[in-house]
Amino acid sequence: MRFMASLQKGLASGALCLMLGALPCLSHAESPTRALDRHYGEALYHYHQGALFDALTLLEVAKVRGGVAGHGDHPLLVEGGLLLAYGLHREAKARFEQALVDQIEPASRNQAWFYLGKVLYLEGDFTAANEALEKVDTELFTRHERALLKEWHYLRAQIALSKQQTSVQPEALKQEWGDLYWAYTAYNQALQSTQADSRLQALSEQLTVIATYARDEAYQQEAQALRDRTLLSLGQLHLQQGAYEAAYSALKRVRRDGLFAEEGLFQFAVAASHTGRPEQALAALKLLQSRELFTPWLQQVPYALGYLYEQMGEPALAYEAYRAASSHYRIHQKQLGLKKANLSEQKLLAALSFSDEGKAGIGSELLETDAYGRLKVSPEQYDYAALLADERFQIALRDLHELYKLQHSLDNWARQLDSFDTMLATRRAQRAIKIQATEAELDRLQVSKWEAQRAAYEKAINQAVEQDDWAFFMNEDQMEMVETLEAVKANLALLPDDEDYAELKAEFAEKLRRAQGYFDWWLADSFGVNRWEAQKQLVGLNRAMDEFTERNAILEELLAGDVALDALEQRVSSGRERLAILREQLALTLVDARNQLLALVQAELTRQENETADYLRASREAQARLADQLLLQQSAQPQSKETDSDAGAVSQEAPAEESNVQQDAGEVAP
Repeated sequence: MRFMASLQKGLASGALCLMLGALPCLSHAESPTRALDRHYGEALYHYHQGALFDALTLLEVAKVRGGVAGHGDHPLLVEGGLLLAYGLHREAKARFEQALVDQIEPASRNQAWFYLGKVLYLEGDFTAANEALEKVDTELFTRHERALLKEWHYLRAQIALSKQQTSVQPEALKQEWGDLYWAYTAYNQALQSTQADSRLQALSEQLTVIATYARDEAYQQEAQALRDRTLLSLGQLHLQQGAYEAAYSALKRVRRDGLFAEEGLFQFAVAASHTGRPEQALAALKLLQSRELFTPWLQQVPYALGYLYEQMGEPALAYEAYRAASSHYRIHQKQLGLKKANLSEQKLLAALSFSDEGKAGIGSELLETDAYGRLKVSPEQYDYAALLADERFQIALRDLHELYKLQHSLDNWARQLDSFDTMLATRRAQRAIKIQATEAELDRLQVSKWEAQRAAYEKAINQAVEQDDWAFFMNEDQMEMVETLEAVKANLALLPDDEDYAELKAEFAEKLRRAQGYFDWWLADSFGVNRWEAQKQLVGLNRAMDEFTERNAILEELLAGDVALDALEQRVSSGRERLAILREQLALTLVDARNQLLALVQAELTRQENETADYLRASREAQARLADQLLLQQSAQPQSKETDSDAGAVSQEAPAEESNVQQDAGEVAP
């Protein structure tokens, strides 16, 4: 009988432990009060918002862009803590070891040794973990890291209790009384003690005191849950030893509305049945059956109800209970088969509740996670309740959640890249309009003629310099003088050649000759100055033309193509290529993560299906056995009216009980 096997089960070999926080504490006195680096400040913001993946990504980006300035070793410790939160123990270990190699401050060195020891503990290397934890400066740790001190004691105590490190001193087990770390250590220590019953009894009383005086509600609930677990373990220990009365006393104290209520009720029914209290055992089983059989191991309750009726000497009621159990197991087995055949990711996620409102799905930033990134999820169907207690399923679900978050991030990246297409098209359209306007303006100005004119001026000036052409370099006054002389010559030529004007004409000719001589002397005297002035103007013109040519070349280059716009377009194209590669790799990883998760569910459903088949077979065998027994009893009774009336009464009473049992079974059927 499967449910009776619980009497032979020993205590759980795995010790309970508190959820250890994975991220470093940055509260000691030497820590900067504000972020001195923008990238580090942004990473810390996401870290405190619970967006661990974004914080880790920003730290990696900051590292590529030159690191974080102004914070010493703190970013390295935070990065190691974030990696530890994701279960990446080896990567986290490398960060902490790197921090220890560098010259860091004592308080940070303490943190690095502590988290390195924690990583080694999680990897199961207790010897190396103990060596790292022993290097922590206890006095400094006590002064600066009160929040981590209890966890440090707890880890050392766990290593001591593992019996895999004989060099651990017993002082590791001496922790502050009244703290839950101490309580968990005491519980684990009691399980390995030869006086487990007395220690568990004392611990349950101490936890009662702790829960009574606890101020924080969550702290109180955890203390009460540990007290129930302690009493349940104590009851199981007494059942294993055959001390049924002591087991009855311990299991009676387990709360009926607590975390271990269902298991406590079932074990209480077992203890009550062995201590001659069948009514209380029956009441406990009926109370269990009235509840939703949310955990798979409670599937033994319908069968246990029939077994208890049989032990109470009620074969008719036991027969009906076994028949109801057979119907329940048959329906449940069929439902499990359908679930296995139609199992998909969508149906699995629909069977899990990720939030109270039900609005946030997997991959959403709104989902709550613990310090290790595991989702805070509850089952909607009891078939998956046991899976949520499995670490492999929790890690697989966490990985799937992180992959979907990454997929959302890639989708956001794709939308950002698409927005660049509109921007690039707008810029190119605006550029085409500007190019058209610029080319029209250049055509209007006839820019190509300017260089030809400059070349002609330069050639003429150089030729005049070589030929010492004084007239070429005349200034404005000299050119005006030339015009005057030419006008005088013209006027003189108009005078008649008769005797009346001969004397006047000779006088003007002499004056003209003297003026021409003065002009020639003036021109020769100012030739060097005029030539230098012309060459100076030519140098200025050349300089201006060179600047113009350079700017015109730049303009031509801009007209030919926009380098910045082309570079941006190339970056967008390169981003799309990298995005395509990441999406392809992500798709493969998602398929692998999804298959691993569904494989765990398939294995669990198969286990439940096999277990249900065993209960169904046992119920049918018990039903057949009791049917034969009832038939033989009816055959042995004398055929009389009185017996017939009694049998009729029994037959009338049995269907009523049958309907009640079937109704109870119907309530617990999925």
